[in-house]
Amino acid sequence: MVKPGRQTAIADARLVGPDGKLYARGSATFMMTALDPDKVPPAPDRDPDAPRSRTYGWTPPARLASAARRQSGTDYLAAIVAGELPPPTISDTLDFSFDRAGGGEAVFSCTPQEFHYNPMGSVHGGLPATLIDSATGVAVQSELEPGWGFTTINLVIDYFRAITLETGPLTCPGKVVKPGRRFAVADADLIDEAGTIYARGSAGCLKFKF
Repeated sequence: MVKPGRQTAIADARLVGPDGKLYARGSATFMMTALDPDKVPPAPDRDPDAPRSRTYGWTPPARLASAARRQSGTDYLAAIVAGELPPPTISDTLDFSFDRAGGGEAVFSCTPQEFHYNPMGSVHGGLPATLIDSATGVAVQSELEPGWGFTTINLVIDYFRAITLETGPLTCPGKVVKPGRRFAVADADLIDEAGTIYARGSAGCLKFKF
């Protein structure tokens, strides 16, 4: 924490490898709220103290990486949606879906689950961040020519309301708002079935030749 306060606080973080190499850094602003332990409901039809388990599998990502280097962004993403290529392994881990992409737009979706929760009884902010990063990045990828890739170099997210099991299915549409030959910017919203916005973000993506 670099700036404590009674109602808001700012914290910085660095992601460092064992050799001391800096891989990413970030800053977050937090609002302090009072918690009522009686307002955190247990999962429906479950013993709140019973242990949980989850088993899932994934396809090794080498096949995806190889296809990304050979195909245009449009063809590559269409093959994933059609099931001709496996989904990204992160979508298996966090249980979200890649629904469609093309023309500088992309859509992801997810239904919050208990394994998405943080220690305070709501969905961890990393889930909206991952969905927004995915939707913005894939929107940029949908416009790439064969032999080109991209990487996110900055990601800014605003969180508007807590996400819980009761929130229900969420959709994350992303759209390129500033295309460019080497650098593009895309925005994405995370919304429920009624159109309520839970989070909004913007990403800057650097394009590169493989």
